[in-house]
Amino acid sequence: LQKWLRALFAASCSVEVVQSMLDIYLLEADPFLVFFLALVMLVNAKEMLMDGTQCSRSDLADSISLFPSELGKDDLEDFCLLAQHYASLTPQSFRMDYHAPLFGPMKSSTVSSALPHALCLPIGLTELVSSLRQRAAEISGLDAPVSKISSDTAVSYFVVDCRSLEQYQNGRLLFCHHLDSELMLRDVSAFQHLVSSLQEVHARVNEGEDHWCFIGTGREDEDQYMHMAVAHVLQRGVPYVSVARGGYAG
Repeated sequence: LQKWLRALFAASCSVEVVQSMLDIYLLEADPFLVFFLALVMLVNAKEMLMDGTQCSRSDLADSISLFPSELGKDDLEDFCLLAQHYASLTPQSFRMDYHAPLFGPMKSSTVSSALPHALCLPIGLTELVSSLRQRAAEISGLDAPVSKISSDTAVSYFVVDCRSLEQYQNGRLLFCHHLDSELMLRDVSAFQHLVSSLQEVHARVNEGEDHWCFIGTGREDEDQYMHMAVAHVLQRGVPYVSVARGGYAG
């Protein structure tokens, strides 16, 4: 994967394909595009990647490294359009968080060591709140200020507030749904029933296309139960899940 990202697939693609891809990359002026190009390749090979019975791990790695070699010049337009589609459906606040560590001077900062161990993508509260305000404006028919982040993404959020009922009642975000994550410890069956109910509500909201976004207090000792709830939802096969970084400080 590093060879893909560092050389824009030059190690595996023909010169003609690399030149055309470089033109597109420079015209788009988006350094993160290469990650979504790689994602398209991995998604297209999902069945092979998930079937671990076909070959050893080293053979699988070798096969993955050759994916770009199958690209032809005529494939590039659809390839890049699909990458841009994935980019538009991905929370964008990570760009602000990781642009400098990934593309700035190597000594300026480093990518958080916690990121590789994260259950799901952490997003900034600014992006979440902006999306909720935009939804409120659409419902009321009024215009709302649109931030640069929200204008670059088509993501909308199904917010699940995992704080205690008392904290939830004292203040909460717009359109959020309450799920006391500590209920998982007190009554597993009641917790599972609530999650099933939330899934039913989610299926009716925006045709089920909203990303689940969990929010806690921002205090690690309390949010450990929220992370357990996130893991439970992921085990249920929910495809788009994120966590609001910093929690609700209200």
